[in-house]
Amino acid sequence: MITLRAAAAVALEKGLEYLCAAQDESGCWTDFCLPVGASDAWVTAFAGLALVERYPENAHRAAAWLTANVQPSGGWGYNGSVAADADSTAFAMLFLSGAGRPIPPAAVRLLWSHYRPSQGFATYSFDDPEHQWTYPCHDVTASALLALHASRELSQADLRRHFDDFLKSYQEPDGSWQGYWWDKSSYPTALVFEVWAAAGKPPLMYRPSLSPANTSFDTASSAMIAAHWGDHSSVEQLVDHLLRSQQPDGAWPGDARLRVEPSHPNRNPYQRTIIASDRRRIFTTAQATRALARALPLLSTERLVIRRSTGAMQTARPSLPINYLHSNALPLFECLTRSTFDGRTEWPAPQLSSLSGGVPVEFSAGTSASNSAELRYTVDAGEVQAPPHRRAASALRTANEAIGLLGYQQAWERLQPAFDLLLETYHTAAPATRFLIWIGVDHAGFEPPSLKLYFRLLPGADLWEVAQSAGLPISSNSLHVFDLLHKAGFAQELGFGLGPQGRVGLKIYWELPGWRRNLVDQILAIAQFPATAGALCPEIPLVLRESLAAKSRAGISVRLDTVTGDIVEVTSTAAFIQHMLPGRVIADRVDRWIAANGWNPRHHRRLFDALSGHGDPTHTLFTRTVSRAGDMRATIYLRPPAAIFTSGLKPDDTNAHYLAQDTINQTKERTYS
Repeated sequence: MITLRAAAAVALEKGLEYLCAAQDESGCWTDFCLPVGASDAWVTAFAGLALVERYPENAHRAAAWLTANVQPSGGWGYNGSVAADADSTAFAMLFLSGAGRPIPPAAVRLLWSHYRPSQGFATYSFDDPEHQWTYPCHDVTASALLALHASRELSQADLRRHFDDFLKSYQEPDGSWQGYWWDKSSYPTALVFEVWAAAGKPPLMYRPSLSPANTSFDTASSAMIAAHWGDHSSVEQLVDHLLRSQQPDGAWPGDARLRVEPSHPNRNPYQRTIIASDRRRIFTTAQATRALARALPLLSTERLVIRRSTGAMQTARPSLPINYLHSNALPLFECLTRSTFDGRTEWPAPQLSSLSGGVPVEFSAGTSASNSAELRYTVDAGEVQAPPHRRAASALRTANEAIGLLGYQQAWERLQPAFDLLLETYHTAAPATRFLIWIGVDHAGFEPPSLKLYFRLLPGADLWEVAQSAGLPISSNSLHVFDLLHKAGFAQELGFGLGPQGRVGLKIYWELPGWRRNLVDQILAIAQFPATAGALCPEIPLVLRESLAAKSRAGISVRLDTVTGDIVEVTSTAAFIQHMLPGRVIADRVDRWIAANGWNPRHHRRLFDALSGHGDPTHTLFTRTVSRAGDMRATIYLRPPAAIFTSGLKPDDTNAHYLAQDTINQTKERTYS
């Protein structure tokens, strides 16, 4: 039993520790995920505000990153691939001011350029009167006023005058302000109340409504409002509710919902509103810790509460664990491999795909700059020795069971008509057909895993018909690219991604006789990508040359936007040349290549080490990917040593299952070490 204030202090410290642990080595944080990518500058400034007083070293690293990544315009944006905006620039200025760092004069000038007399501040200043994002809104006006006050551009009297001019009269009868970029009013209202408090708390039209919300983010925002308002009873109620939703690792559920409205709804009626949550839980946790820090002086030192050994109070409502890599990796792997390791198959199995060397599991490591742990693998699922159609049908049953574990039924129901069409084509598959359906899982830090189904395309499979059956469009530009690829090779594989809240993805892979630079340049030009083939060149110094890749197995895959049917990612695939170098030599050279590209080799090295318990794993493939927004990454594929599956095992021995599970467990532990 401890007091409410003491419990809040413990929760605050654990939340800040989570933010410190989630900070990238470069000093930034990333969160949310929009078509233009994840946010870095805006999220870094917001998270930095939570740490600036208690963790100055982490705040210093974040400030250094922001200073190094200011845009040529003088401000900051959602990320480096889009223009600077007033909201991101305002938070960067607020954070730099709080960290005792100078605010660049260019940032102040840029922020003022978004000012609209008698209206407030707009997010963007594009020269386009029909662009909806250039209209002033309350949430951006509030953050801009706070930043200009912090940078001494506005005195308290100026701030009060602007508050009266731009914000006061727009208060709703329930005491809230509506924002443009958020689906609920709690966060915009909290921002406005920060302006109100800094302006000396001038008279308001209405009293705020203060009660716990359904989400941690909204509850934290309401707690901020209550603390500014000075309502001790509401502060304690909201903090109590906030403590109950804190998770064992110190973070709060990522339920901040960013809303992106169509930029030109009248010009393009097909544009849709996009909602993105902070899956990495950075934004919500930063808001919760800021709210607790603001509320601490108002909390009771007499009221006792019960807390768990983790430091947070018992959760108010059940929720799925966010740390899927810790809690769901083994159950999900067991589900996907139950029929594969049924004791009737000897490994390596000659009936399995030659791509895997007869081994039923392949792992991969991405080159993300993030320090978040990741675990990625694909499994040849189903009844391995069954005829093709039965084998594929059993793989789909396994996938459906995995969907039940993950709760992704909405995505499954959307794609099931496409699955049924593809399954029909396997009735005529030759008995010796190897690759039919592989199932992949991507665990990435604290995000829910994505499940991927890779289908072999056989004669009779119509790409257009399959896509249409799932309501997935294919644009004319994409069809043009498909035609080029059909002439150069053949469509071998169709990949579907399934995620929470009905999210789906579509990727198509073409097998080519070798790397074709001219073909890739054509594809990128048709798809209107800013990159050239050089960004996808399958060359690693001292491992694989471009000239050799042109004569070896290679491929191109494209990922389509599920709304427009346009190509949003292009990936090149190349095979490592086997038996030329020891595995550890290849691993060292791959690590150097990853680092030379400015990526993080940590995931590759940890995966290689985790798979090395029974000998060196084999590097099989590597891919390079470029997005329409210009983002680039690579993925390295590793096959576990065959000894994992063959060491003294007989066809009826089930130890292979446990050995494979042990590999998963080692990988999980080492990626978090």
